[in-house]
Amino acid sequence: MAACGAQKMEVAEDQLSALPDPLIQLILSFLPTNEAARTSVLARRWLHLWTFIPNLHLELRPCRDMHKARRFAMVVDRCLLFRLPPLRSLRLQICADDPLVEAKLEKWVWHIFSKDGLHELVLRPFSVTMNCKQFCLDVPKLPVLPHCKAFNSLNSIHLSELRVTESLMQHLVLNCWLLEDLELSNCYIIGNIKIHGGTHLRLKNLTISHCFSRYWQLDIVAPNLSTFTFVDDRLIDTK
Repeated sequence: MAACGAQKMEVAEDQLSALPDPLIQLILSFLPTNEAARTSVLARRWLHLWTFIPNLHLELRPCRDMHKARRFAMVVDRCLLFRLPPLRSLRLQICADDPLVEAKLEKWVWHIFSKDGLHELVLRPFSVTMNCKQFCLDVPKLPVLPHCKAFNSLNSIHLSELRVTESLMQHLVLNCWLLEDLELSNCYIIGNIKIHGGTHLRLKNLTISHCFSRYWQLDIVAPNLSTFTFVDDRLIDTK
């Protein structure tokens, strides 16, 4: 009986191994990213298959272990810089206290926006030390138009624990034609938040929570906006 059971398992393994890589990646795409990553131990062929799934949720929990953060950064490198299939959804949470990781973050941001097909972006480079400055996301960190191909497909952006410039906000609104959901949380605002768009602007949901700055104004012109959520007590002026 034991021999019979072993033979059945061997046949099942052979059938799975016989599937082409794209089909295996399709199957893995229905799993949460952390579960899909566990398949990398099955065999050498499976080592990087999970990194090509279209929806990647790469989240490192807050910790002070810089070695762990660097190892995690190597995984992110593999998932973003060496993939051929388009990425549909990316949720990235990583500790950016290490200068090496911060340098990689700038490279990842450029790479993410240079690829077409991305629909959802959640970016949270957190800090566990009080002395670390937030990563600044500004227009010069993005590919020059028209090479910023992600603008053609993005419809949901969530930025957290970043320094965000006024020029970046306006740049996103003017160039992300399909953008419907925009959320800023725990960000440091450099300048004001100006969201000006004509009837072409699809923005429907805007959330600004626990963002801060020395002085800033919120100026919104969005004809299709249906939901606006603001959570804070430091708003100076509204229009």
